[in-house]
Amino acid sequence: MARCPVETVEGCLSVDTYLARVKSVAEDIASAPVFEDRWSLAAIDLPEAWAHLRTVRGVERPGTGVTVGVIDTGIDLAHGTFVEGAATGEVTEEFFLGAVDETGADNLSHGTAVASIIAGRANPMHKGPYTGVAPYATIRMFAIPLGSLPPPDTPIEAFPLSKLAQFDDEDAELYSDVLSHGLDVLNLSFGVSGVVEFYDASAIRAARSKTIETLAQADRTDKTILVWAAGNSHDKLCIAGSENCVGDSEIDYLGRAAGRLDASSPDLYAGMMARIQELRGHSIAAVATGEDGEIAPFSARCGIAADWCIAAPGHRVWAAFFGTWQGELIRSYALLSGTSFAAPMVSGGLALMTQMFRGQLPGEDLVTRLFHTADRGGRYADRAVYGHGLMDLGAALSPVGAPVVTAGDTVGGAGALVQQSGFQLGGALGTGLLSALSGREVVAFDALGAPFWYDLGRLVASSAEPWFGTQVSDFMSAPTPERPADDTGPVGIAPPAALRLDLGKTPDVAGIGHAPLARNSLSLTMSRADGIVATAFTTEGIDNLLPASGASLSWRAQDAPLGLRVGWFSERQSMLSTTAEGAFGALGAHSVSLGLEIDQRVGDWRLSGGPEVGVVHARAQDGIIAGVSPLATSAFAVHGTRPIGTNGMLQVTLAQPLRVEGGDVRLSVPVGRTKEGGIVRQQFSADVTPTGRQLDLAVRWDRPFAEGDFRLGAIATRHPGHDGDARPRVVLLAGWRTAL
Repeated sequence: MARCPVETVEGCLSVDTYLARVKSVAEDIASAPVFEDRWSLAAIDLPEAWAHLRTVRGVERPGTGVTVGVIDTGIDLAHGTFVEGAATGEVTEEFFLGAVDETGADNLSHGTAVASIIAGRANPMHKGPYTGVAPYATIRMFAIPLGSLPPPDTPIEAFPLSKLAQFDDEDAELYSDVLSHGLDVLNLSFGVSGVVEFYDASAIRAARSKTIETLAQADRTDKTILVWAAGNSHDKLCIAGSENCVGDSEIDYLGRAAGRLDASSPDLYAGMMARIQELRGHSIAAVATGEDGEIAPFSARCGIAADWCIAAPGHRVWAAFFGTWQGELIRSYALLSGTSFAAPMVSGGLALMTQMFRGQLPGEDLVTRLFHTADRGGRYADRAVYGHGLMDLGAALSPVGAPVVTAGDTVGGAGALVQQSGFQLGGALGTGLLSALSGREVVAFDALGAPFWYDLGRLVASSAEPWFGTQVSDFMSAPTPERPADDTGPVGIAPPAALRLDLGKTPDVAGIGHAPLARNSLSLTMSRADGIVATAFTTEGIDNLLPASGASLSWRAQDAPLGLRVGWFSERQSMLSTTAEGAFGALGAHSVSLGLEIDQRVGDWRLSGGPEVGVVHARAQDGIIAGVSPLATSAFAVHGTRPIGTNGMLQVTLAQPLRVEGGDVRLSVPVGRTKEGGIVRQQFSADVTPTGRQLDLAVRWDRPFAEGDFRLGAIATRHPGHDGDARPRVVLLAGWRTAL
């Protein structure tokens, strides 16, 4: 049965082989110059994430097709890391609230640095190799004026809600305009001072009602994900005695007793979802870690927003620098620190996830997945500090649990594991169905509803019958042809017994057509002197054999050159020995056939055999096979036998094994999902007619030898397995046969 544990651009791989391949690709990626001295990218498993994209999807441009918005100070479109994107329209800038284009007169363009972490690109014309998390994502920069940080000796104080209320209308209008651009993710690396714990829900609603309504995006079924920087106020000076101010042994710039702030939760903006329910599900607070993996000393903790918070590198991380340094305008890269730079790590990661899942996961599902796959080991189990843990993009882009091909109409419904799904073609179907399904996709969903796609053709296996072993077996087990003479019976048929019981043999019904599908069966044959032969056979209850039963009735008058044969064949778990499993459901079939039996003398030759045609009525259930049309079948074998020398016999056979001559399979295949969780199905018919026609020309010479018979033979085959692309083959055989 065909299996495809993991679908890749290289074909189906076992889980172990796939993981080894991803590891190898990730090592190659990590050795590239753009990853040199980039501990932050290794910390979030970015090489592995890119390796998943490359191995599964063949993606060489991470982030392509995903749009990330950034509200910040602006962006330097002339910086080398953005030149290519700006030239192609993948990096743009708009100005709001009176913002103007940055000139570099300030020490640092905050927005340029933030955007570069999301989607900066290596530029060979610019000094220093560099890459963002999703370098080919589209960046929409929305520039606004942002205040600068106060002097270090200025105590942190909670920003008054009364002042925020004055900007509610203006901010709501800004966010409404920004969110109308069809963004997948919106990065918000700014905030106001004041831990969210300081504020209650009613006061926040009173001051920010319109802004909350806009950010809640209640009118949208698929919300833009909001990624907030948690804030940098931890361990900053605070007025002794104020909320969360620890100690009083220091002095601020006004000579007041001061302590250090315990930013035990994010600031108001980043942590607002902890107080405002309608902001939950599509909002993320990002805290910053350092190279040692610990929370950065300045970073707010997750605290009461732990359910919506995640950690990412943000202490001494490389980012694009545009500004003035020692009086000189510089475009370069610098080591920067702040939760402002942890947030774009998360935004870039979400862009990769959106690309991996072809934009079919809604924002809230992506957020859930990001949280679920984060690293919670060791120190990261401390939810009060790290929330869901350290972002792990390698895990986020991998299946969570074994993917399931859903049988119903909604994601999460019952279905079959893709690893246990397959379609094993019997020889009569050749490779027709395999060719028809190759290149078509079926989708399976992991435990979190993320889609993973598989090539249907790779779930289909052509006949696994060992043709060489079968030909050897047939060559050695076939009876020795009788010498043609006037008083002999039909060639190859001994005078029949009145009743014969056989076990472990192919039913003795002309050797062609449907009956040979029941190899090694139990059969009962009754013969009458008037030329009527009836055979019944079954494989029911015989280990390792597909359950099938059949019967044949033939009649040929004595010395008549032609006889007639009718047959019936029933398969309980297969269709012409084709089996389905898992997502393909179950198959069964019954067939009727009509054959002619020839026995005619032509000179020194005796001709025997004949053709058979049939019709198969199949049933399919519980899978993606919606139905099967009636299938027409054919088979024939014509033998010519003559004596050679004193005791030798020569037999020449031209045969075509059982072949489907026409018919199709109707399928209803899940190929994707809607963002609301509905299954998208594709209905189509696949022609099962083989691409070729197998013809076997066999020559065999028999001669009595040492209480048995010695035989030599050769078989030339055209289109083996009814595969039009298969090369011809020739088999030479020799053996000695005796009765024990």
